[in-house]
Amino acid sequence: MTDVAAEPGVAPPPAVDEAGRAVVRAISRTPSMEQARLVVIPAFPLDAHIRRVTVNGRQSRFDAARVGDEQRVGVIVNAADRVTEVVYLVDDGTDVEADPVAPLTGATNQGLKLLRVEPDATTLHMVVEGLGGRAYVARVVGPNAVNDVVAYIDTLR
Repeated sequence: MTDVAAEPGVAPPPAVDEAGRAVVRAISRTPSMEQARLVVIPAFPLDAHIRRVTVNGRQSRFDAARVGDEQRVGVIVNAADRVTEVVYLVDDGTDVEADPVAPLTGATNQGLKLLRVEPDATTLHMVVEGLGGRAYVARVVGPNAVNDVVAYIDTLR
């Protein structure tokens, strides 16, 4: 579950539990009795399937839109309570992770950059950037197994 203060900003993506639920809880910091409009737009992998969204236990309309290599699934709550819980029922998708490497000031980036990750029905397409002669680890997280890896290496000079 992700707790988010009810103010503009970016929150971490919600984690999907074993039951396929991603929960976002927004907590208003203002003691006002006025109800506020709340917009919740978390990111999910492109191949994740959002089955249903509920707001405080009631089914809600949602809009999914592709933004880059993820999908954003928005819900608008016109009369948000002090605590509003948005639950996404999700068939989880494929995500790729690489450990971040913080570069020193003025130094060349030594880490792996995941520039684009795009799953389709049978293949996971990735565009990555790293330094020649180095080995990198990218973790694939999701419901589908990775069987064969085919790499096309393009060296930029």
